[in-house]
Amino acid sequence: MWNSDVVQDELCLVCMRHKSECGHLQAPPNDSDALPAGSILVDRYLIGMVLGSGGFGVTYIAWDYQEARRIAIKEFFPREIAYRRANTGVITPRSNRERDFDNSLTKFADEATRLYAFNHPGIVQVLHYFEANGAAYIVMPYVEGMQLEAYLQKQSGNRVGEGVAMSIARQVLDTLEVVHGAGMIHRDIKPENLYLKEYDVNQMMLLDFGSAREATSGLTIFVTHGYAPPEQYSDYTPQGAYTDMYGLAATLYRCVTGVVPPRAAERQTSESGDPLLPISHYAYVTPTFENAVMRGLRIHRSDRPQDVNDMRRLIGLMPGYVQEQPVPGQRQARAPAAPSTSALRNIGRWFTRLMTRKSTGSPSRKPTGFTGTLVGLSGEYDGARISLDAAVVIGRDFNTCNLVFAHNEAAVSRQHLRIEYDPDARLFKVLDLNSRNGTYLLKPDYTEIRMEPHLEILVQSGTEFYLGDPNCARFRVEEHYHEV
Repeated sequence: MWNSDVVQDELCLVCMRHKSECGHLQAPPNDSDALPAGSILVDRYLIGMVLGSGGFGVTYIAWDYQEARRIAIKEFFPREIAYRRANTGVITPRSNRERDFDNSLTKFADEATRLYAFNHPGIVQVLHYFEANGAAYIVMPYVEGMQLEAYLQKQSGNRVGEGVAMSIARQVLDTLEVVHGAGMIHRDIKPENLYLKEYDVNQMMLLDFGSAREATSGLTIFVTHGYAPPEQYSDYTPQGAYTDMYGLAATLYRCVTGVVPPRAAERQTSESGDPLLPISHYAYVTPTFENAVMRGLRIHRSDRPQDVNDMRRLIGLMPGYVQEQPVPGQRQARAPAAPSTSALRNIGRWFTRLMTRKSTGSPSRKPTGFTGTLVGLSGEYDGARISLDAAVVIGRDFNTCNLVFAHNEAAVSRQHLRIEYDPDARLFKVLDLNSRNGTYLLKPDYTEIRMEPHLEILVQSGTEFYLGDPNCARFRVEEHYHEV
């Protein structure tokens, strides 16, 4: 049903809340190719503002009169092969494109069927499917949030740290495990198709199954440059779970570098070699993370992780992953020097505070075969070796820190850094506490990267860093194995 004159007095067409609650003055007009805000479909759905659009369809915020709730409606509208009649709103195939239109409409219905079969928090739920205006519509719950790409663009440097990227990897792999288990491949993993529910990066949904296909069926050419592997540029090359591993790896590369990988075709044909630069060219990450992502981005599909569990093992999300090899050129641990008098004094203060905290009932960690140690390399703690069997806060404030620097040590903030060893991940969690002079990570080539405040990162054994001044507060983290 096409009715552009029906506009509800009570509902805001921008957010579908009561006008007295939202504060929007007036809904901006939708694109001329889209349904006008205020239209009603099948006597049930009130159409609001456009939420997003692409080559295959338009998504609107809407109101379901029958259920009395906000929803999202995705409309089938492939603009290259169809147009909307101005007076009726009916979507009509362009001349000589009728067959293409019918095939695309069938695939849109297939998308609805696939989504309806899934019941997973990482996959959008389908509530209703119907056909009208010569097209078809998928009705879904409306969820506040934003695309991952929009989230990244709001971050410093248009990127996030490894800790956030690992959370994204875990969630996407969990979702792909369900998709691949149903015999499907998504074929369009990218930041624009990952949605942060309630704007929370730890509540990720995978969107747009329009390009998803059964792994055994004939495949059409569908690519997003930079995120699509070479096999997606051909309609006869086999595709599989390894295809989605490339898209995920490209997404993680974009997350931590702020850069989209070069097109697969460019990587294959460049006379000067593969233009894809390693992650370490842009950002500091652990070798485990970098190796997993760069493996996922390999041109030949047989060289990539072949499925979800392969990628989990590579990136360190599966128990039993073997310890990574040292980075070539990384400085070896030196023999510890005798602690200075001031270092011994501060270690005594740290030990007293740590024991006091433990005596108040803090749970002790279950013993494992691996332990972490913080090694002092300069200043007051030069030569000191401090066990990381519990989180350590470094700074000048005796009341809140358990590794305390002298009150006149200007390079170190009152609360500068928090560090903890995770024996399950076999990595060290490092968090700058919005320090004044910063915390600097030293890469294997001893170039420096300043940590972003309040952004926890994971580092491997052997990583060195300093607080404000390398001459007064430089440390290294070390992992050791012991018999339980």
